[in-house]
Amino acid sequence: MTTNIQDATNMEIPSSALQEADFFSSVAADLAEITDSVADVFEGAFSAFEGLFCSARRVEIDTSSYAYQQNAYMRLHQTMEHAKLDLVDHLQGFGVPAEEAMNHLSSESFSTLISELKEIGKGQTPGKLLKKFISYYTSKSESHDGAQFERLLELYENLIPDFHIEFEDGETHTERRKKVILHAESLITFYTNSLSEGLAEDRAQAMTAIFLLIFLLSNTNFNQQEGIFNYYSLKELAEDCRKHTFDPDKPSFVIFTHDYLKKGNNYAVYGPSATEEYKKMIKEFSKTHNVVVHQMKSAAEGKRFLQSLKEEHGQRITDVVIAAHGSPTGISISDSEPSANIDFSDEIEDGGHIYLDSCNTAKRTPLSNRPYAELLSEAHPHVSIYASPETVDELTIQFPHEDDRPFVRFTTVRVEDGFEKTERIFAKVFRAGQEVPS
Repeated sequence: MTTNIQDATNMEIPSSALQEADFFSSVAADLAEITDSVADVFEGAFSAFEGLFCSARRVEIDTSSYAYQQNAYMRLHQTMEHAKLDLVDHLQGFGVPAEEAMNHLSSESFSTLISELKEIGKGQTPGKLLKKFISYYTSKSESHDGAQFERLLELYENLIPDFHIEFEDGETHTERRKKVILHAESLITFYTNSLSEGLAEDRAQAMTAIFLLIFLLSNTNFNQQEGIFNYYSLKELAEDCRKHTFDPDKPSFVIFTHDYLKKGNNYAVYGPSATEEYKKMIKEFSKTHNVVVHQMKSAAEGKRFLQSLKEEHGQRITDVVIAAHGSPTGISISDSEPSANIDFSDEIEDGGHIYLDSCNTAKRTPLSNRPYAELLSEAHPHVSIYASPETVDELTIQFPHEDDRPFVRFTTVRVEDGFEKTERIFAKVFRAGQEVPS
């Protein structure tokens, strides 16, 4: 998953105010900054908890204050710095030399772009950029969000020729937000492939386009509280299913999710659409497996968790999903472990399966002819590894006709002639260090 989502709405609240309000009050205040329909549901839920379990005063945030605007500007600056780092890491994962990317970041043209973005961003509330684009392309109105947004829109449409977005009548805000995110991700893939395969006519323009798209994805309204809420909804659903369907003779199906909730990058796995797909997976596999959901802090911590399931609780572990950001050279589990060294060879049963719900982990590149999934299978010779050679929007696992071999597919989004095209692709399968027929 390539999406890089920055928590851009969790604003700092004065300590004196926090001393007078408890946890639920501060969370509700943070959520009040989010205006999309999904977040409204979360805010209502937290407000209900607040009314049931405590009596607390809501903390009000003065968005016109100097302190708030300074905070907003600093967060905008931090988001740009993260986008720069993400650009270098992303391109390096696809075989573009880090030196070339760093030279571009220090070029005069890129420095001019950064200055322009900083000027546009003065006094602006972070987290609203995606919403502004959705509003503009929905209404197609000339009188949108003022001169600053006009300058920003001009930057995007001039530097990213295929940026224009069309919406259908009747689409919800959440559906439109997802469409913009998928469009941005598909454009990132398009420009990245043009660079890694040497097809880009203007390599500097392609790198600038990728930076702007990463910057856009880092300014969504999706924030930390939403990610935490969605993670616990998955964990609690799995626990509830086990209460009703647990059988010590059934094998265990473990879903590991990444631990980027503190920093951002939450839309992958923890976004509303991905959460719903995982809920379907949990319900379906609870019929045949004991399903467990766990947020993996590191590869070593994940191994200890599996050992606990196996040794202390006597469970046979046959299937493990790892839902994390990926590239041809590895997967990222957390801030502290951006390149995970997974070794679950002693914990997973012979004939078991590992599913990498991660982008590009089966992709071969000039600098990475042996993709991460193939190397992982070498360390797990008795286990089949299922992975995607492209970006991942959705993972589907089925066991047709009670067959021991799963039927695994991914949904990916491609851009062809400037149009998005959603396709289902079969997973690449690796066993004992080699790709095998699926």
